[in-house]
Amino acid sequence: MTIIDESSILSHGILKTIFDSYPNPAYIWKKLADTFILVDYNRAAKNNNPLKINHLLNESASIFFSNHPLIHQKIKECVVNKQAEIKEMNFRLTSNNKQICYSMNFFFVPNDLVVLYLNDITNQKLIERDLKNSEERYKHLFEQAPFPIILFDNKANLIDCNNATEKIFGYSKKDLINQNYLNLKAYPPKYIPILKERLNKLWSEGEVDPLTLKLYKKDGSLTWIISMLSKVNIKGLTMFQGILIDITELKKANQLIKHKLEIEKVISSISSRFISNINIDDAIDKSLIDMGRLIGAKRAYLLLNSEDRTVEFYSQVSCSEEKSVNKIDLVNLNIDDFPYLLKEYEKKGFIYINLTDLPEEESHTKKQFEKLQIESLLVFPIKIQENHLGFIGFDDIEESTHWRTDDFTLLKTSSEIIGNALERKWGEETLKSTNELLTAILCSLTECIILIDKDYNIIWVNNETQNLLNSQFIGKKCYEFLMNSKKPCKQCVARKTFLDGKIHENEYAVNDKAGNTIKYWATTNVASKDKNNNIELVILILRIINDLT
Repeated sequence: MTIIDESSILSHGILKTIFDSYPNPAYIWKKLADTFILVDYNRAAKNNNPLKINHLLNESASIFFSNHPLIHQKIKECVVNKQAEIKEMNFRLTSNNKQICYSMNFFFVPNDLVVLYLNDITNQKLIERDLKNSEERYKHLFEQAPFPIILFDNKANLIDCNNATEKIFGYSKKDLINQNYLNLKAYPPKYIPILKERLNKLWSEGEVDPLTLKLYKKDGSLTWIISMLSKVNIKGLTMFQGILIDITELKKANQLIKHKLEIEKVISSISSRFISNINIDDAIDKSLIDMGRLIGAKRAYLLLNSEDRTVEFYSQVSCSEEKSVNKIDLVNLNIDDFPYLLKEYEKKGFIYINLTDLPEEESHTKKQFEKLQIESLLVFPIKIQENHLGFIGFDDIEESTHWRTDDFTLLKTSSEIIGNALERKWGEETLKSTNELLTAILCSLTECIILIDKDYNIIWVNNETQNLLNSQFIGKKCYEFLMNSKKPCKQCVARKTFLDGKIHENEYAVNDKAGNTIKYWATTNVASKDKNNNIELVILILRIINDLT
């Protein structure tokens, strides 16, 4: 049996808290090869325990639902169809010799998760039975039911509804009775043909599957519901009965799970861009676009501080997938001209400003924002070793950016990654300039300079060495190059330096290109060490001493 680390599925404490706080049992299945593994369940599942999960964590779905293959099949279909929507089915479990009816809702969470929610709908089924058996009992349950119940004819004209219907639609019963159910403008226009077809099917076939859809209340607020329709006969009249279940909070929780996974994916993608030796500027632009799109910004930029307290653009990108957004000009804007922004940053460690929320006394800041066509601004600092380098900024010129507080994880982590990348880039540029300067200095010296590794291979020589001795040094050992020998010298000063790390000197006679013997005074010293402090290169300096007496 393969064990799955549940920390990789629910890695954030707030996500686990939301999952555990959902009042009904919920289980998370992860696709692994050709099966699914149970990787987590919430507190309600543990307390209620309808599926007896205590000893089945990390068990495969094929074993778990060996007696109920339809449930296993629904989980598979959820992943195959890759649709984050509710699939509702009824299933009966026996607990304490009492038959309980559950509604099972399957949510697909990219890329390989299925969240299974169990809702105890035993009471709903009892209500439906009582409605058929007793008009008096039906009326009582009808009015007292905590969820909306609607009665309407095959043309969708509303005949009756209970008190809970008022809450979900925002209309009073008086306003609803005798109105056409489809003319309330409660549903988006795209749903109307689907709802009409559903009523026709119910009238002709007697049953339809539950449907998940969104509904707008009278005040315009959005609600997600599951609509369950059935045919009923009351006083000899055939009509439709609709039961609506509000799943708005469940939908929000599922969207939060999905959003959390998207944040992890973006952070992983940004981090991986800077691991390999790539174009850092291009990686920064792509990372800014990813961050901006996740939080709904239209534009993103990286600003650097200058010595005169102005800001300089390092990069500016459009985050819109639909069209290009015009660049804005922030060059030569002085940071000190925005005291309100500075106060916000000192207080919170970041800046989030919405133009409509600015205090009246901040008219100067408001005018500057209007001039730049910025309606909202979100800014995070970029730091290198606690030194403030600049800012990463996002703005939305069409509407206020709707970003979650949890997106701070993405912004803070990503800004740290970009800051580290800039430090590495500037460090490499500085090192490259330093190496070029050192190489130029060594090449200008009149002494012969030779770099040797621990296997006595010649790594580099300066111009003077090539001119006096031999330009064909690549791939040769130092004793082959200098002494035309097949083995190291007995008094090799380079060998001594490799052994003790000290400076060593000795006199050598070396033949030049013309075959003339030249006496040299050889000095060796450590040139570089590896990360384990082992000597990896030795520098050999040869000074001509023929003319010395």
